[in-house]
Amino acid sequence: MRLLPAVLAGDAQAARVVPPTGFTAWLTIFTAAAMAFLAVFALALSFSAGRLADRWGEELARTATLRISAPAGQMAEQTATALRILEQTPGVASARALDAEEQRALLAPWFGPDLPVERLPIPQLVEIVEGGDGLDAAGLRLRLAAEVPGAVLDDHTRWRRPLVRAADRLRALGWASIALIGGAVA
Repeated sequence: MRLLPAVLAGDAQAARVVPPTGFTAWLTIFTAAAMAFLAVFALALSFSAGRLADRWGEELARTATLRISAPAGQMAEQTATALRILEQTPGVASARALDAEEQRALLAPWFGPDLPVERLPIPQLVEIVEGGDGLDAAGLRLRLAAEVPGAVLDDHTRWRRPLVRAADRLRALGWASIALIGGAVA
């Protein structure tokens, strides 16, 4: 008869998934620590990718580059004409021609720091910063084609879109990793 109350009361240790000591306990602690580390890592990846996507989007959305290719004798004249056009264009906050040192710094990762920019037929680059309303890129391209035939406007949309898309995918991957780790822990 004494056996019946013991069966009804149950064993307190039977409900434990992991024993309180031994190899299984250490393995469980190590696995929990690894899962916590991976969850924090995935969360950090998600947040940093989100900030990166926002920063890339903002920086590239409000800038454009004008590339002027002209014979050496006409480069200064076409650059001045392009800058005058940009000053008159609604939506352009500022425009400036890059000097030889700035162009050398842009090309240094590919050609090294000792690139003789002055002796090479490198196009003149003009940095354009858009104002609050933005600029009409199609209209500006038409006007530049008429007055500065060697000018090519790059409004950075073709560069911005894949970079922002990649950062957004990294953000989604981070959140999916967190969900997967949460599901595994559960």
